[in-house]
Amino acid sequence: MIIQRNTNKLAGALSVAMLGTSLFWASASNAIPASYGDATHSTEKWQQLGTHEQNTDGVFWSVDGTNWGHEAVSVGDSISFKFLMHKKQNGTHYADYLKAWVDWDQDGAFDDVEESDNDDVVMFDKRIVGVQNEDHTDHLAATDYTDVFTSESFLIDDSIIGDLFMRARMVCSADLGMRWPDGVGNYPEDPSYDYDAAFNPTGRYGQGEVEEYTIKVLPVPEPSTIALFALGLVGLAGTRRKS
Repeated sequence: MIIQRNTNKLAGALSVAMLGTSLFWASASNAIPASYGDATHSTEKWQQLGTHEQNTDGVFWSVDGTNWGHEAVSVGDSISFKFLMHKKQNGTHYADYLKAWVDWDQDGAFDDVEESDNDDVVMFDKRIVGVQNEDHTDHLAATDYTDVFTSESFLIDDSIIGDLFMRARMVCSADLGMRWPDGVGNYPEDPSYDYDAAFNPTGRYGQGEVEEYTIKVLPVPEPSTIALFALGLVGLAGTRRKS
């Protein structure tokens, strides 16, 4: 499997070394083509893709719902995605949001058009921060847990061959649209706010992280190729029997 992968965890050290006091977590230029735009976050201190261990993957896919990894897929497969979202501390915000895009039409951009045939979104979900005490003293309590999100299945049809580029990112709800605190240091849910529309595949957010992947899509072998391969196996088996 030929896979290009980059996470903000890996790029952060390079960014710090090059920019000195300017600290940000950014996607490396060789992760996916530049046409997909930049996606950066200021810090992964509060939440990250993966587990509590450093530099772990937060995105996997499967064609059978059992074996998860980063293997190549074939035309005719149905692919689903699994996301690991690690939360280090509860914080005072409403929720942590997860969103991921796959460029299904391979046009060099992540299309985010809800309820459209051109929509590249494969996951949008959230984890609501735990209920706080009345005096709000536990809102910074370390929790150190990992949530798992699984997408629906997507059929790989014969219009898709080659590389599929993917981006996944997670972010604090307050960074999707900074709402005024409720007077005690919290950022509660704003029922009138469209968090989905505010969560874009490009741009800079405060808290959170980005991971990018290349999914290799293989064509289904032609029937004649399969037949020749089978004949070769028969001939090989016959040769082995003779020996």
